[in-house]
Amino acid sequence: MSCQLAAGVVLAATGAAAFSPWHVCAAGVRARQLPRRERMGMAPLSLSVRVRGGGVDGGGDGRNEDALASLGIISDIQYADVDDGASHGGTPRYYRHAREATRTAVAAWCKHPRVNLAIHCGDILDGKQPRAAASDALRDIQRCFEPFAAAKGGGPDGLSGRVLHVVGNHCLYNLDRATLISTLGMEAEAPLEEEEGCLYYTVSPAPGVRLIVLDGYDISFAWPPGTARGDKARAMLAEARGVMAGDNVNSPARLAGLSKRWVAFNGAVGPQQELILKSICLISLVSV
Repeated sequence: MSCQLAAGVVLAATGAAAFSPWHVCAAGVRARQLPRRERMGMAPLSLSVRVRGGGVDGGGDGRNEDALASLGIISDIQYADVDDGASHGGTPRYYRHAREATRTAVAAWCKHPRVNLAIHCGDILDGKQPRAAASDALRDIQRCFEPFAAAKGGGPDGLSGRVLHVVGNHCLYNLDRATLISTLGMEAEAPLEEEEGCLYYTVSPAPGVRLIVLDGYDISFAWPPGTARGDKARAMLAEARGVMAGDNVNSPARLAGLSKRWVAFNGAVGPQQELILKSICLISLVSV
């Protein structure tokens, strides 16, 4: 049994848990508990999520005594060392304040007795972060996670106190993949040389639970022209969108239904990731 928890993250229950009631609880801060400034725009929150019998339900405080595992979850921090602004749709964006909102989430994880592992589901920096200072900005936001490592680290599993990461499109606008992976401390999780630059991996936070983290920009415009992955992405997009005069490849306005996914800021998993995902899911089914 598996179910998608967030962009790029799949939960797989293995063994007997695959066909019995189970849930994974993520401790978090409810939006209504925070000031309005932290509920809007660039306001990352940790989410309360319960996974039970293959479904995902919002809510809960993550303190369920029978949970197989408890995780801290945060997504789309999108920090940038620039003044406040607005999204393309007019939503207020508090770029520098994202650090304080991240600290709020981390403090909630630290207080929770069962949360020893956390995951950030992508877009740790915003695309508006100036490239020249992007590495410094990434280190700034990484320091927000240090109290979690200090409070929860040192466990025998090597995962306690860690914040794992997913690659998002904003992560790649102003940073090369090698710098991103090394600064996030994810070198051990990165694939071998033939998949250099990608970041997909699997970890088991508790017996019977496995996190499968995918790189949704394995095939994408984030790779420059002349690279195999970048050229494949451009060919796929051209075939899907067809030839349209004055076409803006970042806009879905001329597309309909599921075709709206064919925009340049999206991406795809490659064949190696697909093979690994299928293999792990198959093993989880036959190991009952």
